[in-house]
Amino acid sequence: MRLTRHLGITLTCAALALTATACGGSSKHAAAGAGAQGSAGPVTHSSSAAPSAAPSTPAAAPSPTGPDLSSMSGNQIDKAAADALAAVTSVKIDMTGTDDSDSIEAHLSLDNAGDCTGSMAMGAKGSFQILTTPQQTWIQPDTTFWTTMGGAHGAQAAELFKGRWLTGSKDDPDLKDLADTCDLKQLTSQVNQDGDQATKTGTDTVNGQPAVTLHIKSSDGTSGDLWVAAQGTPYPLKGTNGGDKVAFSEFNQPVTVQAPPADQVIDMSKLKALASA
Repeated sequence: MRLTRHLGITLTCAALALTATACGGSSKHAAAGAGAQGSAGPVTHSSSAAPSAAPSTPAAAPSPTGPDLSSMSGNQIDKAAADALAAVTSVKIDMTGTDDSDSIEAHLSLDNAGDCTGSMAMGAKGSFQILTTPQQTWIQPDTTFWTTMGGAHGAQAAELFKGRWLTGSKDDPDLKDLADTCDLKQLTSQVNQDGDQATKTGTDTVNGQPAVTLHIKSSDGTSGDLWVAAQGTPYPLKGTNGGDKVAFSEFNQPVTVQAPPADQVIDMSKLKALASA
């Protein structure tokens, strides 16, 4: 499972890009930027691919139908799990791990239309709330982030930006890495890669669901374990790789994004213009 490693690299790069922009100007510019509102309004966005009402039970609940995993090899089950995850319209992903000794944690609900809501944390470096729609990204760093990552202006930034959201298009270079973290296709592609070798190791239960367990040796030299739903669609339910852990749930459930109030939003383009003036 490469998801947590991928997330750690993304978060670190995005944090550096974000602080270089937000804290690169003088305190005068930062103060002016804190009053620059974005165009976000009370817009609610929900994936059209998601059902209009959430079913009473998760899509991954055990079902008598589905492939017979007992007759399949470890590699076949690993591929079936990757294919099942690639086919979902949405999923909730919970991840914990480390990157260069920093703890990484993420809780994301995301869909294949580009909607995402959740939180990401980088240990002592602070954390973010994140929202995305197909066109827009909103990031709300906490006080710890601004204090620890803001350099000489960290304390001022923490006060000026407290409780505010930074926003921009998904193509904004200072927000793109974070927006990519909410890319369902990119994240799920990390589950199975050419060259992985999976071996069945037994059976277990995950949140009451029967599961087949696999030990996977990856082509990059790492190894880990994967739990795959044994009944119904063979979704991956959880995985581990060393100290990294990932869990999947809420398959094919609607993801609704509520844009923050406009008076709590700072547009990144205005902030960058002020910082470079």
